[in-house]
Amino acid sequence: MAEELILRRKEKKSDGEEDEGGVDKDFWMITFSDLLQLLITFFVLLISMASMDDQTVKEMFSVFTGGMGELNYTSKHRLTKPSEIPVVIPTTVTVDALIALLRFDPSDTKLKEKTDMLIQNMIIDRVEIRKRGSEFSLVLSDEAVFEEGQIEIKEELKPVLDNIIEILSLSNNTITIEGHTDDIPTVGRFLHTNWELSAARATSVLRYMMENGTIGVERMQAKGMASFNPKTRNISENYRKRNRRVEIVIKQFDKEPF
Repeated sequence: MAEELILRRKEKKSDGEEDEGGVDKDFWMITFSDLLQLLITFFVLLISMASMDDQTVKEMFSVFTGGMGELNYTSKHRLTKPSEIPVVIPTTVTVDALIALLRFDPSDTKLKEKTDMLIQNMIIDRVEIRKRGSEFSLVLSDEAVFEEGQIEIKEELKPVLDNIIEILSLSNNTITIEGHTDDIPTVGRFLHTNWELSAARATSVLRYMMENGTIGVERMQAKGMASFNPKTRNISENYRKRNRRVEIVIKQFDKEPF
């Protein structure tokens, strides 16, 4: 619009059609159109920032700091969110595929109803169900299962594990419990590396499942993965929190599990 007005003004000059004082009456529209463009850009930016969480805004501002002058983000401008823990709701397809993997008799309606109920309870308990190729993984965040730097399972998490044990005891699939950490070295009196911490946590969950259910010991194993199989990059505390987890991996049944 601004370019069109400038062009029109030049044409008027060439035809001698100028207003008194040599100023075009329509020239104010150039500044007005620039103002409208700035306002539109401003409101688009407001809408985009409204959909970001606090950590994402911090990371976005950190890109500009030092490169385009003074542009800082402080905790005074913290965005409020309903929950720090993301809720992952698996689709019906994922749940049905998990039931198929567990190889339940499709004609046994009572067993299917019980399994459906148990899986819905897992969803309510914020257990993330992930598909990994031909396997399924039940993901528990480390802060839900353990205190910081500890390997003892929290009391409030045990009913969730009991629910998982009940589901897995109905099948004959092989199970691997994986412990995962972020990339920050652990500081502890007895656990000196992330390898030890992740392995100890996986073993702690395995031991609880052995002692509180009927899952055959030959079907289970524990692995310490340290920080070498992250869900996302370890670039901030928010991302590291996602990588600190325990995964109960359900594999296809085999006559020789491991």
